[in-house]
Amino acid sequence: MRPSDYGKINDDYDVFSASVQIGIYGYFSNSRIEVLTKLKSFLISRKLNAKMSIDFENLQLPVISQQGDALRSSEMLFDSSRIHLFVLLPPTTDQSGRLLDSVSMEYGWVWKFRQPYVGVYIQRGSEISTLAQGAIDDMHDFWANETFDNIEDIFLNISKYCEAKIYEIFWLTEIK
Repeated sequence: MRPSDYGKINDDYDVFSASVQIGIYGYFSNSRIEVLTKLKSFLISRKLNAKMSIDFENLQLPVISQQGDALRSSEMLFDSSRIHLFVLLPPTTDQSGRLLDSVSMEYGWVWKFRQPYVGVYIQRGSEISTLAQGAIDDMHDFWANETFDNIEDIFLNISKYCEAKIYEIFWLTEIK
């Protein structure tokens, strides 16, 4: 490869990398949205294209209902993302250990459509009975799965996972 070719590939990669959307899924209630927003900000600071479903809720779309809009924005996030990150924190006492409908649905989609670029990050102490362990077991060759104590402890791991998957997608795309 000539040096001029190398520079072009780097430019192509930078443009491609910025175009690969990373979807962040998780609980938004109470202060947990702040945790997810911290992760999103960290990924963006590393020049990654991270979004959450709330990024789609501000679009000029007719209002269905609060729940309907949340489900529609979840669908938009899923459909537009190549990498999917589930960051699950312990539920509050009013949630009794169950996932919100949208998180269960999003998780089901990534398994049903065998999405290869999925990270599942669960904070220790979470007892999420509706999270299908079978999906993680079935996709263990592709999906990242990690537990953590503090979200900041895994920021770098999540970033490295996303960067590695973007690199993989880039070279697979180039081969076609």
